[in-house]
Amino acid sequence: MTTLISNDQTVYRTSQTGGTSSGRGNRTFGETIRFGFVGSLNTAIDFAVFLFLTHVWHWNVLEAQTASYTFGLINSYFWNRTVTFRGKGKPRPGEVIRFISVNLASYLASLLVLSVMTHFGRSDVVSKLVATLVTFAINFAGSKWWVFRDRSPARVTHRN
Repeated sequence: MTTLISNDQTVYRTSQTGGTSSGRGNRTFGETIRFGFVGSLNTAIDFAVFLFLTHVWHWNVLEAQTASYTFGLINSYFWNRTVTFRGKGKPRPGEVIRFISVNLASYLASLLVLSVMTHFGRSDVVSKLVATLVTFAINFAGSKWWVFRDRSPARVTHRN
């Protein structure tokens, strides 16, 4: 058995069959909780802007979604990088591009959900809630496993 420690101090043990075990379950649980907390803040900002634009200024739901999503996006990058996934140092261009790519996919999915649901007579608020659930799943998976994943190589610390 070989013990590996990544730069974020996660311990991995590899068996001779190549499988790994680690404290990843606990780390993923903590990240999910922090992601949910940060996501709640992003969602509050997104919803507040969306409702203001659609109910006060009477914007079209798709235009309002674009503006509100942008506000949530900026907030999301800062808090998810620093709090949820504990990024260190200056943001790397590749990380920013990956973050924008995941959020573009999420944004397009939200537009699709909003378009379909409002077309079939659902209220803009119910449609927005469903779109938010869809984007949460896309953003968490993309952020955890692609945008903010630890890209540093693990170092071998000891062999059994």
